[in-house]
Amino acid sequence: MAIQKNICNLQAKHQDKKKPLNVWLKVMKAQDRLKQHDMAVR
Repeated sequence: MAIQKNICNLQAKHQDKKKPLNVWLKVMKAQDRLKQHDMAVR
């Protein structure tokens, strides 16, 4: 049971490490969209 809990904790930590990259990519895409929108407006 304890081993199972440790594995879950490790997976959670691993996912937390991956998350910032996904968030960063989303931010980059959003910024690109805003830039394209600005160009279209001008």
